[in-house]
Amino acid sequence: MEGNRLIATKKIIVVSRQGCENQVENIKQWASKEGIGFLAVQTGENIDENDGEWEGRTIGITIGGDGTFLEGVRIFSPRKIPFIGVGSGTLSFLARVEPEEIFDALEEIFQGESHIDELQRVSVKVDSFDAEGLNEVVIGHVWPKKPTERKISSIDVFVGEEHIGKYDGTGIAVTTPTGSTGLSLSAGGPIHYPMLNETIQLTPLHTHNIGVRPLVFGAGTELKIIPDTEVYVLVDGGRATNLLKTKKVITITGSKMPAYLIKTSQSRGFFDRLGTNLGWGIGGQDGEANQKNEYGEKTFEEVALELARNAALGAGDVLRELHRKEEIEIFENPKGGKVTEADYLSENIITSLIRNKFPDHDIISEEAVWEDNNSKYRWVIDPLDGTGNFIHKNPNYSVSVALLEENDPLVGVIYIPEIDQLYSAVRGGNAMVNGNVIKTTNREEIQESMLITGHDPKGELLSSLYPVVKGVRRYGSAAINLAYLACGSADVVWEWDTNPWDVAAGILIVKCAGGRVTKKNGEEYILDFKIDNVTELLASNGQLHSNILVEINKD
Repeated sequence: MEGNRLIATKKIIVVSRQGCENQVENIKQWASKEGIGFLAVQTGENIDENDGEWEGRTIGITIGGDGTFLEGVRIFSPRKIPFIGVGSGTLSFLARVEPEEIFDALEEIFQGESHIDELQRVSVKVDSFDAEGLNEVVIGHVWPKKPTERKISSIDVFVGEEHIGKYDGTGIAVTTPTGSTGLSLSAGGPIHYPMLNETIQLTPLHTHNIGVRPLVFGAGTELKIIPDTEVYVLVDGGRATNLLKTKKVITITGSKMPAYLIKTSQSRGFFDRLGTNLGWGIGGQDGEANQKNEYGEKTFEEVALELARNAALGAGDVLRELHRKEEIEIFENPKGGKVTEADYLSENIITSLIRNKFPDHDIISEEAVWEDNNSKYRWVIDPLDGTGNFIHKNPNYSVSVALLEENDPLVGVIYIPEIDQLYSAVRGGNAMVNGNVIKTTNREEIQESMLITGHDPKGELLSSLYPVVKGVRRYGSAAINLAYLACGSADVVWEWDTNPWDVAAGILIVKCAGGRVTKKNGEEYILDFKIDNVTELLASNGQLHSNILVEINKD
């Protein structure tokens, strides 16, 4: 989940403990001023499932200690709502933001400058008991009522069919990386850095065997736990509990649904919290002197490319979610074409990010944005190329973002969300896909070439090129067509009618990959922004271009 998508947030849900009413009211007033919807609940209360749309446009805030933070995990994680924790408890280790910094954090979030960390959770099942937690699952011995009764439990643990061993003691804890600083740490377990860490850890509690040590497993590992005595099962300190009076099989594994935690520059770092809250004594310098500022050592092109990538990824993240919805809103644009809520939401994310970073630049988008600031820099956007495919649940749709300098492409990015491929180029540099350099093919024989076509109402392709090439494909997205040409998946692209937002990024990426782009008559392809003007486009790997021009222009 991309943090820059949060620029399109329409609603805030606050979960707080008692005593935080003033802070909640201040956030409510801020949201009202910004035109953002607002809902507040206290810990232990439920949220009405019909109260608005959860996914895509909602963020959460917890205000309180770690108990309130964990309550937020319970509420927000199943709904895929990213949230930020405000720590007002005496030992707020999980909540990263101080109360006085929440509004600075919100400003970053709504400017698309935050990030989202995914935190591993843990899942436990036994009979009808089914729960998930962020920190740990504890299988603990039930203390006897009489002093003469047995004071320890024996717990067998299996991974698949393999028996790890029998744990004699007061119980075991299965923790996530986030939970490694809690009960597990007090029992001698190691500290895990929780970011990009998908593991679970088995830690014995009060073991009677000095040779027993904690074990770490991948999050997909399924642990089978069988106690021989009465035990209790506690999830995240008792937020879910179960008492097992008879011998049962307890299954524990990493959850497939993470917690989405928003990170801003106001969020305290993991090791900073270790030092402040747990006395971590080897903290180094904060390193701020070595970090780049807004531009620092970066060039303008590098900053623009980073913005275009982040904008495309953030928009693509939302498009991917909307593509899985059973129904989406569909409208008709002034030209009679179809446009969806996804087009507008993607456009809003991209243009808002651009305005925040480069407020004096021109912006032109396919759907509704045409901003002329008389700048030599112009952003050209197709927020959803392949709307027809998108409506019909076809995966061939894309996001195209280009920056022009005096009408010449300087930066180009194409993102294909369903296969997570990000194509990019800067004028004079290499074309890339997901960080790897790409090149067009070096094929010279037209009879062996693969051609991709767009809409061809006059049948020019059918009459001239179809008989002489080896194969023809049609994907329904001009941006995807050009991206595939650039990476060598095809040799030729023919488009009968293109607009600048369809092809601005793709043209640059193809050229940087070694290809050539012209009009049908061989003249240089020029981006034409006149209303209702469309231009045919012929692109190739370069070697085939002259022969293709001959074939397509035959009488």
